[in-house]
Amino acid sequence: MKNLFIAFIPLAILVSCAESSTETKNIKHNWETIILDTKNNSLAQDDTPYLLKTDTAEYYVNYNHINHCLNFYNLNTKSFNQKIQFYKSGPDKLSGISEYVIHGDTLIVHNRLALRFFNKKGRLIKAFKLPDINPLLGQRYSLEKKGITIDNLMELAKDGNKLILRTFNRNKMPYEKDFNKNLFFCKYDLKSNTSEAIKVKQPKEIKQKYYYADLATPHIITNNNLIIYNFHFKSSIFVYNQETESTKEINFEARNIPNIIDGIKRSKASNTIRCVKDLFFGSKFYNIKYDPYRNLYYLLYGEKIDMQNSQDEGVKRHLIVFNKLFKKLGEITINPYFSNRFVISKYGILFRNSKEDSYNELKLHALKINI
Repeated sequence: MKNLFIAFIPLAILVSCAESSTETKNIKHNWETIILDTKNNSLAQDDTPYLLKTDTAEYYVNYNHINHCLNFYNLNTKSFNQKIQFYKSGPDKLSGISEYVIHGDTLIVHNRLALRFFNKKGRLIKAFKLPDINPLLGQRYSLEKKGITIDNLMELAKDGNKLILRTFNRNKMPYEKDFNKNLFFCKYDLKSNTSEAIKVKQPKEIKQKYYYADLATPHIITNNNLIIYNFHFKSSIFVYNQETESTKEINFEARNIPNIIDGIKRSKASNTIRCVKDLFFGSKFYNIKYDPYRNLYYLLYGEKIDMQNSQDEGVKRHLIVFNKLFKKLGEITINPYFSNRFVISKYGILFRNSKEDSYNELKLHALKINI
């Protein structure tokens, strides 16, 4: 990108304060099944759900990698509504979809540190390569490819311009102790081509003797002036206030897994097979989510996976519910075959069980919380 103007804004002052969130009660809830008529459109095989809200309806959206299209299901009418067909060759080429958002009539897809904008006919409108942030943070730092998720992109869904990105130290190997010595978020504005560096407060364990691989990657969401993030190896939530430039760490306890997941000693971290076995099949906290309908926050976590019986028994998962002040209200055990990727709608928290898929219908399970 030419003529990129980087506006360096002083790094945020991190306030070293931590709070404890104690569970107060059991959560009253109920489950309802929503069956969507696919109108003979084959179901999405990939687990990339998205909730699109318009003035008249809500749509459950998912990607079908076999047909290379996005399917839209109207939750009001409980039926298939439309699809966006994509192309794997030619000027509108798109190899696949994993992270995306919808802004008005435009679909924004992230692919290899580039944003691609498509219309409803699957035609490419423009491509936007994310800038190198070296002028902002120095030669040591680069944007992290894994740092862009649907939740990051939700900022683009609001106004089409703003995006919060994660960075990494390019001069260190991930398992080296100093890899996470300093961590920054890059708050980027596509329209003005300006960036702001925000220094990230991290769990103290991340700089010690254990390596956590991707579990040490912060997951970001925003809510008004708050940047909220969590790490997948620890039972804590970090809340950065953009007005006061201060960060608060909120600790809580999970009922069924340790509050700090065991990592791998750094001396053994280059063993890829061991990393997969010990970390990716171990217990973990998933991504913090915000529910704008009920003004609640959710954090799903999973127990250690039994690799011998995971196909038969699924994965034991539990949903922690927090109020708007991040006070833990309780936990709800989730069906072990439900996906860990869910969407939040006015109808409840929508989970999908891929074992129940059929050609004619898409079955969603709506968790309704009563507080």
